[in-house]
Amino acid sequence: MSDMSHQIFSAFASAVKNLSTGVLKIQSEKSLRLFMFSKGICVDVGSNVKEELPGSFLFKKKVLSEAQYQNYLQKCFAPKTNQWMLANADIQLQPQAIQDHRKILAMSILNDLNLHGITGFQFQSLPNLPVDQAVIPTMDLFLTLSDKFSINDIEIIKPEIKDISTRVSIVKEPDKFTISEDQMGLFTIIQHNSTVAEILDSSFLEKEKILQWILAFEISGFIRIESPLESDKRKFVETLKDDQLKKRQWLKKELQSLSVKNFYEILGIDQGADSEEIRLGFETETKKFSSPEFQKLFIPGEENSANVILGKITQAHAILTSLEKRKEYNDFLSKGSKENFSDQSRVIQEEKLLEELNAIIAARKFDQALTFLEINIQKNPTYLKLYDVLLNLVRELKKFTDETFNQKVFDLLKTGIEKSPHESHLFILLGEWCLLLSQQANALKAFQKALNIKAGSHKLRSYVLQLDPDSGRQIIVEAIYQNLETLNHFEMMGLEPTATEKEIRDTYRDVSKHFHPDRFFNSNNQTIKEISKRVFKEMVASYLVLKDEEKRKEYIDHLFSSQRKKEEKTKGTMPKSPQARRYYDQAVRFMEEKNYSSAKLNIQLAISYESDNYLLQKMLKEINLKLTT
Repeated sequence: MSDMSHQIFSAFASAVKNLSTGVLKIQSEKSLRLFMFSKGICVDVGSNVKEELPGSFLFKKKVLSEAQYQNYLQKCFAPKTNQWMLANADIQLQPQAIQDHRKILAMSILNDLNLHGITGFQFQSLPNLPVDQAVIPTMDLFLTLSDKFSINDIEIIKPEIKDISTRVSIVKEPDKFTISEDQMGLFTIIQHNSTVAEILDSSFLEKEKILQWILAFEISGFIRIESPLESDKRKFVETLKDDQLKKRQWLKKELQSLSVKNFYEILGIDQGADSEEIRLGFETETKKFSSPEFQKLFIPGEENSANVILGKITQAHAILTSLEKRKEYNDFLSKGSKENFSDQSRVIQEEKLLEELNAIIAARKFDQALTFLEINIQKNPTYLKLYDVLLNLVRELKKFTDETFNQKVFDLLKTGIEKSPHESHLFILLGEWCLLLSQQANALKAFQKALNIKAGSHKLRSYVLQLDPDSGRQIIVEAIYQNLETLNHFEMMGLEPTATEKEIRDTYRDVSKHFHPDRFFNSNNQTIKEISKRVFKEMVASYLVLKDEEKRKEYIDHLFSSQRKKEEKTKGTMPKSPQARRYYDQAVRFMEEKNYSSAKLNIQLAISYESDNYLLQKMLKEINLKLTT
């Protein structure tokens, strides 16, 4: 299933676990379904699908006559209509009968919910939603949703289940009347077995069904699923005395506080401190966190906060007692940052490598330069400038005629892409390398991937159109559509903010020539026809702003002002990949709702796409701090 389906399941789980009150809106191409929650209980379900309206349901059940149903249809689409009240107007069913019908219809809508076809969803908090009876009991809700998932889906939603040593333990027992006999049988097996492996061995049910029900039991709050380490840690913490718990919590908070301290602050000294003051600061802070008692507050395998703190103190001491490293660190601090020195240091190391490489090339030792590049790219696959030098050198030396060397270059680019999958530059280099080898089809694939990351690039659009004008148009339109939310007016048109009026006019002519919806008139792909209309509409809107000199100046001021504010606020880079951006946006929304558990889940998913993104890492630290406090 898609990422969207997993997110929707997480949204349902979040609403229940956090006792949320509001509406979960689930949008597909032609339908909108509303699941209303009051303190984590699903109290109503609505739909704009004709067949799922209360009147249609009662007519199908032969509760409404043909005439009554036609009367209902004439009024049901009016704004703010109470659908059940309208459906019941001519028949006057008792409240309990209406509630019974609501439950049946709600379950029917849930069962028919096609997670494959969903295009978007949103949870909107509504604190004044009245408490009511559940139309879908929590257990039924998650049994129905989990029933739609394969083993692979379940492992994505709950990665711990992949490991058969994962432990499963009872939190509370479900009412035996709320689940089937088979489900109760599985719950009994869980009571007598502690790991996923043991449960799978003890049940006659198929593995997929077992995991579906385990997932439903866990989300419904009847069991907990933990790694062996998490289980041991929870049991260990339960044995600690109050004073030990306070010390453990204090150490965790101290560790969190170090994330915003520079090396001088970690040692408790001024930036102008001499070597003796550095030594004293190191000894004082080391003694503070070296108590043997602290080692008894953590179990083997978990992050020992005291040891991590001591590691940071040692790192600070090592940097500040080295003249060269301290100078480098002071330069780093002068730029206004207090952390992430290792990232900055990577840049410095890359610059040193480039200086050494340029000296080798200047001496015309080209074979040595190529060996140097191969070794250092393998050691430092995220040093992107090295790839530029490599390909430029290969072109000049015409090494691309050597098949063995070609494979080396390809393997190096592949390694770089694996380490930095969201760097469009590496895909561009790969595409240009393929062009050099006359591999047009592979070049197009590489440029397409780069375009999905950097949809506003005029250079990439030109490459794609030159390689295949027909499919290229579709590739570009799809890439722009995927990135609509993040592209500014210049990027929408494939322009730089420095573009002249003539360049803007000329580009608009090109845009109209290549991307007008009429270009896709003969396409058999209905989706691309609709996408092209939306994309071209946005392009026209961008052109109308940019062609007007006054509006363009105002927009540029606004654009750079917004960027500066964003940089000042985050001191990081927004996620570049669509997947990471989507999870990041959801994490922000959950943070605003103070739903920190769901925020953490989404930010971890974002980090899985962009592991080296400073902004995402910083946000995870903030969330962890909120969860700890």
